[in-house]
Order: sequence, then structure tokens, then C-alpha cells
Amino acid sequence: QKVIEEAPAPGLSDELRKEMGEAAVRCALAINYRGAGTVEFLLCGDEFFFMEMNTRLQVEHPVTEMVTGVDLVNWQINIAAGQTLPLTQSGIQLQGHSFEARIYAEDPSNDFIPCSGTIESLNTPLNSEFVRIDTGIAQGDEISPYYDPMIAKLIVHDDNREQALSRLRQALEQFHLAGFSTNIGFLHNLASHPTFAQGAPSTHFIAEQGDALVSVDSAALEKAQLIAAFAYLESLSAERVTQQSASPWKQLSGFTLNAPQKVDVPFTDLAISAVKTKTGYVVTHNNKSFDIAGSVNQKVCNVFINGEKFTAHVSHVDNSISVMFAALQIKLALNTKHYISSHESDALPLAAPLNGTVVKHLVDVGSTITKGDAVVIIEAMKMEYTLNAPHDGILQSYCFDEGELVSHGALLAIVEDTTAQEAS
Repeated sequence: QKVIEEAPAPGLSDELRKEMGEAAVRCALAINYRGAGTVEFLLCGDEFFFMEMNTRLQVEHPVTEMVTGVDLVNWQINIAAGQTLPLTQSGIQLQGHSFEARIYAEDPSNDFIPCSGTIESLNTPLNSEFVRIDTGIAQGDEISPYYDPMIAKLIVHDDNREQALSRLRQALEQFHLAGFSTNIGFLHNLASHPTFAQGAPSTHFIAEQGDALVSVDSAALEKAQLIAAFAYLESLSAERVTQQSASPWKQLSGFTLNAPQKVDVPFTDLAISAVKTKTGYVVTHNNKSFDIAGSVNQKVCNVFINGEKFTAHVSHVDNSISVMFAALQIKLALNTKHYISSHESDALPLAAPLNGTVVKHLVDVGSTITKGDAVVIIEAMKMEYTLNAPHDGILQSYCFDEGELVSHGALLAIVEDTTAQEAS
């Protein structure tokens, strides 16, 4: 998949760009083509090679529009209606530099597996002469497993590549979405990488960088966790305001007589506690204390942590709190008496890794199989996923028929483990 596109292409001379354009024109003339179209080439050193032609505009056409000031969609419609192009090639001048980042519903830390779910919260950068958002999503929309995982395009423009790249990083920090994993943090890491800043890297760049592009800054993560704790504590304060009785026996916030009011924030995987002060809270996290004060209004959290101001978006849905802060999205589960770990099903090797459709059963029921054998294929977001046997055994049954829809974590097949029997 393409991840980030830019124009003009860095490292491409005017002479080579002109030669490519002329080759594209020859392709269109050879088939007497009329209409909008895109010819793709692969570049290796100073040589380029034809790859394919698409008889339409490409997903990345906005970067061309940003550096030329041309509305390619308008041109496409007019050409289809029999009109002529309003400009010649010599009349088109490149101005500045543009980047486009594809926002995907996917989990980069899990081999970029597509994700589906409901958009719990969405806040994007403001459109301007420097920033453009192309999308059709809105808060509350359901991202289904039936389509490509790209859900938005973030396009920026500035006078040169360095300034445009800075715009891109800033805009990614302002693109806040909660409800499922996205590649926003990954894109920010990529746009911040010194190798990428120097120019376009090779097509092996992402594979070579490995975990570096999916890493999370520990300081930013700690701040996001503190913001989540503050949002939870403020929700308790809001509950107290709406309570009809002021009696401490009616409150659930850890009231104690003649002692500081300590509250344990019930995150399932974190030990965080807080004591209410006149201005805010003293929060204990990772054996460190933090003075926190601020406000949460319409999901916007403005908070001071040890006197330093931060702004984030928070979403409190069901038994979890999501924080979107500095291109980082975290979701923290809250303990309840009915809590069951959301990761419980992840340990099942033949469980669906995401919402999708069962495409094919690869083994007959009753067959003896070996660990690693392909058992069932599911399809989601235009990609197929093959699930393999977790151990030697006998396939007892399939849990879903071919063509049936499955949810994330659903067990797809049952394999009787024969290794333990043989050992006994």
C-alpha cells in the first residue's frame, strides 16, 4: 500500500520529469485515449520503467492539485463532456511542495492488520490554504470490514519540502480519532524520521526501520495516561454535582472522614491514585506525584501537569476512556464487576483477528492436521487472512459456515489436541 505521497518528487530532475511526462503522453496517444488518466512508472536511479496506466485520477491527485493550483476533478468532468483542456503543459507551473498522508483504520503494531468499529470521537485539523482533509467519515459512523481500510486523506502544502513536512507533522498531531486503531501515530513517526526528512527513501524503508516507526514515546504515553486519569476524576466530580443528596453515604468517590480524599483510578492495567486538592489533584503514577488541574469541556481536555499546559481530546464510552494527544491514541479499560479482559480471545489461535467473512474451509472435518497447517480463510477490507492450526490434532468442527460473518475474537474452528494424548 502507498502510505505517503508527495509532489514534486524529491530527487527528480526537471529533465527526467519532462521525459516521464512525454512517455506518458505517448502511452495515451498509442491507444487513442481521451479522458483523465494516470501513467505510473517505477524509478531506479536515473532510469524509469512503465508499470501501469489507470484510466482515472489516482488517490494521490490532491498533491498535484496543491502544487499546480489546478482542479483535476473539474478537468476530468469537462473532458468527459467533450470540452478541451484550458491550459497547455507549458502553462502549468509548480509552486511549493505538498504531502498526502493516507489515514488507515489499521493496527501498525500488529502487522498493519485492518480494523473495523464505530468512530467514537473525531476531530480533524481545520481546512485552510495549507491543510486539506478529504474524507467521508463522521463521528458515529461504522467502519465496516467490507471496504478498503483507508478512511481519510490528509494533504498539506507549503513553500518548500521542509516547511510542508513540518505542516504534516503538526496536522497529524491535530487529527484525533477514537474507536479503533489507526496509523496516525505511525505516520507521525515516519514524517519525523531524519531519513525521510532528507528525501524520499527507498521502497524498503518501512521494512528496514522495523519497530522504530511503531514505537510510542514514553513521555507522551505517560502524559496521555495522566490525562485519562484526570478525565475520569472529572467525571466523578460531574456525578457528584448531579447527585440529589450531598450526604457522603450517597457518594462513590472514596470519601473518608478527617483525611485526604484518596481515589484509586480503576484502570485495568495501571495503578493510579489521586488526592483532591483545592485546585485539582495530586496524582500518583509510576511512583511519581503530579499536580494536575484543568477542565474537560465537550471532549476537549485542557490540563496543566506540574504547571505545563496540554490539550487533548478524550472520549469516555462504556467502560473505557480514550485519549488522543500529540498523534498518540490510547484506550484504557475501566474495571467493573462485570469486567472481562478484551484480550481474552486473543489467545485463541483460531479466533478471528478482526470482523470479516469466512471465505473457505481448507480442511475436512475429522481430518488429522499438523501444527501450522492452514485451516480456514477469512476476508476483511479487501484482504484475506489464513488461520493455521495451533497444534497437531484432529479438526473436530467449524464454528461458522463459508460466507458467514464473524466478529473479532470469534472462534472459527476447533482442533482436538492429540499431542497430550500421545505423551500420556
